[in-house]
Amino acid sequence: MSSYRLTGKQLAFAQAVIDGMNNIDAYEAAGYSMRQGRATAIANACRLRAHSNVAAWIDAKRAAIEAKAVTIAGYTKDVALTNALDDRKLARELGQSGSAVSAGKLAADLCGHLVERHETKLVGGWDSVLDSVGQSARGLPTPDANAPVAPHQADDDGVHRSNKASKLH
Repeated sequence: MSSYRLTGKQLAFAQAVIDGMNNIDAYEAAGYSMRQGRATAIANACRLRAHSNVAAWIDAKRAAIEAKAVTIAGYTKDVALTNALDDRKLARELGQSGSAVSAGKLAADLCGHLVERHETKLVGGWDSVLDSVGQSARGLPTPDANAPVAPHQADDDGVHRSNKASKLH
C-alpha cells in the first residue's frame, strides 16, 4: 500500500474512514479546516473520499483486512486440534517427551477434557454473613444489618468524612 501517493492529511483521512468514521468526521479528524462552513466541508470531504489515490488506498486496506479475517476464520478448532495431534506425534518420534505432553494437553483442552479449577473467595456479601454467624455462635456482638450506613465523600483536602460531619464545616 506504500505505492499510493498520499499526503499526511489524506492518509489520516483514509485511516479514519477505515476506522469507521464518516467522511465529514474523518475530514475534520485529519486536520482539514472547517472554517469554510459545514456545507463546503461536506463537499470537500466527499471530493476527497472520491479522489483516485485515496479511494484506491481505502479499497486496498479493506481488502487486506478482509483477507486477514478470512484467514483467521479458516483456522478453526478442528484445525488447531489436528495441528496439536500432529505436533504430539512428531515430538514422540523425536523423543521430546516434554513437548509431546504439552501438545497432548493442548489437544485435550481443545476437546474439552481439561477443566481448570480455581478457588474463589466471595468478597463482601456472604463472607460478612458467615463472619456474623461465626461471631454470634461464639457470643460476640454482630453488626446490625438494618443499621444505616453513612456515605463517605472526600472534601477538597482529600479527607473522607461522613455527610453529617462535612455539613458542619
